[in-house]
Amino acid sequence: MAKAKKAKPRSFKKTKLKTTPKQKFTFKKALRHPIQWFKSLDRKQKILVIAVAAVIVFFLFTGGLFAYYSKDLPDPNKINSGLAQSSMIYDRDGKLLYEVHGDQRRTLIGFDEMPDTIKWATVAIEDVDFYKHHG
Repeated sequence: MAKAKKAKPRSFKKTKLKTTPKQKFTFKKALRHPIQWFKSLDRKQKILVIAVAAVIVFFLFTGGLFAYYSKDLPDPNKINSGLAQSSMIYDRDGKLLYEVHGDQRRTLIGFDEMPDTIKWATVAIEDVDFYKHHG
């Protein structure tokens, strides 16, 4: 007498993707089954995928931090506009009649009007070897 085969109970586990060695995963399959796609990669490919993902996350994080902190920064074009200066009153010939100032007498000048000794002193304080190296 032949024995009757018992029916196997049906399992609800996810089935693995069946591929032949020549069959490659496509982008569509990788989106549908990312874990199986990642498991199918060899070690070098896994390291490459992780490295690319880390670089993308790094740039997204850095960009997010930059966007978050840059919203509170002042406009660089308006930095000198809030500086209190002395008011100067001229006559119709262009002669200075009177200068009105508060606690400090302040007049903005251009870089070309600044004495060379002030420029050299600033460079000497910041970097003594400024003119000896290229950057």
